[in-house]
Amino acid sequence: MNVEECKELVESYHDATNRGDLDALDNIFAENFINEAAGFDPVRGCADMKALMRDLLDAFPDWHVYAEDMFGEGNKVVVRWRFDGTHKNAYKDIPATNLKVHAEGIHIDHIEDGKIAKRWACNNFSDLFTRLREHSKS
Repeated sequence: MNVEECKELVESYHDATNRGDLDALDNIFAENFINEAAGFDPVRGCADMKALMRDLLDAFPDWHVYAEDMFGEGNKVVVRWRFDGTHKNAYKDIPATNLKVHAEGIHIDHIEDGKIAKRWACNNFSDLFTRLREHSKS
């Protein structure tokens, strides 16, 4: 894949999660996908990524991610993104707060054989989850 095709693949991930179309992730992530992202347990496999996204979409049903900047070189794509949503349902140990929330971060995707094989991400979800926990206790 050329750089533009790699960027389109990464954008298709954002489009799919914004639509809540988790089945589309089978065509986006490699079966043995690896995700190392701040604030989350490591993900090993496309099925685990779908489970993570299912949990997030359940907790934040109006989930929307915006790609603010996207750059690519070779088979790697870097995205600076922001997320907006409302915490309508429980996420792990955090009861629903009904708070409108915002997170942001950067991820680097490594594409192999037409799918995202690896992702490294820095984000502020840990801070977001801490704030939601604190709010739920007040």
